[in-house]
Amino acid sequence: MNIEDLFTAVDRIGENGNKISNIFRLGDRYTYDFNHCTSAKGWEQYDTDQDDWYFGVWVHKAKKLILTYAEGDLALSSCGTAKIFNLEIAAMNKFYGQGKICTVVGKDGCTTFHQDRMEFVIKGAS
Repeated sequence: MNIEDLFTAVDRIGENGNKISNIFRLGDRYTYDFNHCTSAKGWEQYDTDQDDWYFGVWVHKAKKLILTYAEGDLALSSCGTAKIFNLEIAAMNKFYGQGKICTVVGKDGCTTFHQDRMEFVIKGAS
């Protein structure tokens, strides 16, 4: 099953022109990490400092979809064009800040790795 099959209606239009659908599903974000939004299905995790069992964000670049899970609330943002998708990614980058992947502690100190958010942008979109 594709995650977008769970959504039946567009609830609102976002400020960038994306179509946003909402549903409520009990559970936790791991259902989406390991079932619905896997890399094998074309999804990538969008790292935030809020990631936890009750919150997560995933991006499907080829389908121009963004899924947010927050305490059972699912919001699917369908971006009809690459331009709208890139505007949404830019807004997310501004809102969430740097996506911290991990901090490594070694004998020379700490190094923090951040997600390269440019990997989500669709190149050549104007």
